[in-house]
Amino acid sequence: MTPQDLEKFKTTLLKTKAYLEEELGHHPMVTNMGTDVEGRSYDEEADQAEELTVNNATRLSLKQRLGAVNDALRKIDQGGYGRCEKCRGEIGMDVLEADPESWYCKQCKNGH
Repeated sequence: MTPQDLEKFKTTLLKTKAYLEEELGHHPMVTNMGTDVEGRSYDEEADQAEELTVNNATRLSLKQRLGAVNDALRKIDQGGYGRCEKCRGEIGMDVLEADPESWYCKQCKNGH
């Protein structure tokens, strides 16, 4: 992988990181939806519970992807970017183009 390739992936990953951090800001962690049901319908409580569940699932997904992006950026800085975490072989450019934070080469992703 050339230094230009690394710089391109680093730029892409930094943009993705900024996007994910912004998205996390739009989905604040909600730990309590309240317990006051007086005068409110149970349908409204069910809607709030569903919204809480979806919001927390979205946050978890965003945080997991952000972690993978941060790992990829760390690997670029430490010289290990583009190496498969399983077989230690090279991750193909086609895989990195599609998924710059990929941990695995195509063969290991497919279970071979």
